[in-house]
Amino acid sequence: MQLYRERVFIVLTTHANSQVTGEIAEKMHFFYFLVYRYGVCVPSTCQREDVETIAASLVKSAEFEVKVANCEVKEDNAKLNGDQTAIVTLVCILTAIALASTAVDLVKRAMRKPEKKEAEAESLLSRFTTSFSMVRSLRSVFRPETSLGPLSALHGLRSLTLLWFMLGHIFLFVNYQFFRNLMIAVGFAKDFSFQMVINSTLATDTLIFLNGFLFGYHGLVDHESTGRRRQPIFSVLHKAFRAVVAMLLATMVAILLPVIGSGPMWKETMESVAQNCHDNWWLNVLFVNNIFVAPHERTREGRVRVRLATCAEKDFTKESTERKRENSTNEVHVRLTIIRQLEIA
Repeated sequence: MQLYRERVFIVLTTHANSQVTGEIAEKMHFFYFLVYRYGVCVPSTCQREDVETIAASLVKSAEFEVKVANCEVKEDNAKLNGDQTAIVTLVCILTAIALASTAVDLVKRAMRKPEKKEAEAESLLSRFTTSFSMVRSLRSVFRPETSLGPLSALHGLRSLTLLWFMLGHIFLFVNYQFFRNLMIAVGFAKDFSFQMVINSTLATDTLIFLNGFLFGYHGLVDHESTGRRRQPIFSVLHKAFRAVVAMLLATMVAILLPVIGSGPMWKETMESVAQNCHDNWWLNVLFVNNIFVAPHERTREGRVRVRLATCAEKDFTKESTERKRENSTNEVHVRLTIIRQLEIA
């Protein structure tokens, strides 16, 4: 259960030598991106109004307003919406095609004569029927040959960079509300051995450099061997097409995430990811997601800015009054203004 109130202004006034308030003041900025959570278990027969009434009675003395943001009962059979049904159907069709293509490929390999295994050239129809073969794809992925020659070490550099990239995503791109004792993470950020994780965003620069370098290298090699220049537009379109296919696959998986699992915080996290992919998939496919902002994201950002500006305006007004009081006494006061999000899930 999470308690919810969008705007909560807390002003603490105490002596400067208060150790408790000093520690609280150092940690208050975390409430700008974390929410306070209180977990309880209730019977499945409880309705939304029942949970809201119970939560309101618990925080009545603290003058909090309570709103049920999400009320969920675990169900054995997940219900698919229209988009998810279409994705599951498409995945089933592609799986059937892959299995059929693999079967055809295995039969052709078994019927092929031993002396023609290497020299036989495949027709266009034969290559088309086996293009979805999982056996052929796995052999192509794991083949030891390389076309880089003296630059084969770049394969190792690319692999290490991808591992670095994934390591950073595992630690940095998670929902920190899942964990307890998050203050330990503050200590991790100061540790020298953890700097590789914090600076894992630099791995993107390495991958971009390698792609650009290899693009130019292969272009020069083709020019020397064939005497013709590679058309950059076709190479770019080829890479873009491969990226679009991978992007669409990742989008489909993201839309299916809410029904794949369950749990107290599963729906809260995965539904936002699925909704974002559902609304903004076209921005990713067109590679303009870094240029244009989706309408709902732009609205949410504007609302947050207005809220913070209102908070700051009230804070400054109170601060002028507080300074007058401080000038008339010898006491030093600590004032904190925060915005907390408390929700019931």
